[in-house]
Amino acid sequence: TKEGATEAKLILEPPLKMAKMLSPVDNAPDIICCGLNYKQHAKEVGLDIPKLPTLFSKSRNTLQNPYDPIELPSCAENEVDYEGELAVVIGRRGRNIPKEEAMDYVFGYTVANDITARRWQGKKGGGQWF
Repeated sequence: TKEGATEAKLILEPPLKMAKMLSPVDNAPDIICCGLNYKQHAKEVGLDIPKLPTLFSKSRNTLQNPYDPIELPSCAENEVDYEGELAVVIGRRGRNIPKEEAMDYVFGYTVANDITARRWQGKKGGGQWF
């Protein structure tokens, strides 16, 4: 039909050109991370698998737009590792949330590129997470 042909033409037209891809989250108040969250990673860094989650934070200035250059500190420029991570975006505040309601607080998911000066963290930085 003529109507079907019009619909097909609209689908085949090229998408709009994107000026710049931006970070899906632009002003996170907190970035809470879970370290050593799978066995192979603990083994890679020579640590025991934790009995409880190993949580740490990253400051909001660690967020950046996809494809932007990553500025490495000169003290660790040859010591950087990277990992693809699943990032969970929490959409509203909560406290003492029952397990069965936890997903009601999740806004969505995105991909994160976790950049870490791992050797600095483990040897030179005193093992502190930040």
